[in-house]
Amino acid sequence: MLLSLASCGKTDSSSEGTDSSGPTSGIKTISEFTTVDLDGNEVTQAVFADAKITMINYWATYCSPCIKELPELQKISKKYEGDAQIIGVVIDTDFSKKDSVQYKNALKYLEWAEADYLNIELAGGLLDYAQTLEYVPTTIFVDSEGNIIGDPVIGPMTDEYKQRIEEYLEQNA
Repeated sequence: MLLSLASCGKTDSSSEGTDSSGPTSGIKTISEFTTVDLDGNEVTQAVFADAKITMINYWATYCSPCIKELPELQKISKKYEGDAQIIGVVIDTDFSKKDSVQYKNALKYLEWAEADYLNIELAGGLLDYAQTLEYVPTTIFVDSEGNIIGDPVIGPMTDEYKQRIEEYLEQNA
């Protein structure tokens, strides 16, 4: 199942950043899922055990703020490698349709950004959470068991992403 949101990013500075209101606050864990990455490799919720904290970035190929932050996400991925990981969830792309514009664009944008962190298709608990979103990019953080840490970050807020990762790692050192 693909998800297409009408809104991409938040541009009103009074509404950028952390948002604890709205329907996303009711989901506390990313439940079981089995999905694939862009190469067709199977990925399950067990991937969360690979790091102390996982940043899940929901993005779309039609969203310019999402695309513009990809290079920064790659830098964050490298900076915290070993302790934290980033997983991109492409909400508007069916990975089985390799000839689709969305799939080709996802590959193109990730290549442009030199982003080699994991990007996966919506499924299971990832889809359940995505269905509560109003905007992309929306970023959430989960622990090694998939429990959501804090509130979602709405909009391209790379400084806040780094702050969240550092705070979590410091508290759980």
